[in-house]
Amino acid sequence: MRTVTTQKVIEDKERQTKAVQLRAAGLSFDVIAAQLGFANRQSAHRSVKAALQGNLREAVAELRELDAERLDGLLRALYPRALKGDYGAADRVLRILERRAKLYGLDAPVKQEVSGPEGGPMGVQVFAHGNVTAAIASRSSDYHLPSGED
Repeated sequence: MRTVTTQKVIEDKERQTKAVQLRAAGLSFDVIAAQLGFANRQSAHRSVKAALQGNLREAVAELRELDAERLDGLLRALYPRALKGDYGAADRVLRILERRAKLYGLDAPVKQEVSGPEGGPMGVQVFAHGNVTAAIASRSSDYHLPSGED
């Protein structure tokens, strides 16, 4: 059963790759669907999109791994000096650990607050769809462009 599933996954990946190649060659999704046996153009589009997103995720994961290896190398070099009391090395070790925490999302989220003038509440205006143009026009006198600019 696993061999069948694995074979299906491989075939799907190969078809995605072919779909990306055809799209890169300028073919429409209708043509890609017809050539590769997709049910419709939307299926061909989803396949190309999934392949591109998968490639992006893989590239990001590789970059993250490379950065982690670099940080590990720096940490290995500086850590013994930091343990011996080298304050500069200790500072760098802490910076490396901070960077690793950001890289892997280990830190707790930081709460952000946005406030209005002098720390007060922010003013918010809600416009109905038809009133947006009128609202912009009514406020246009508040904004002045330097002379010679439109």
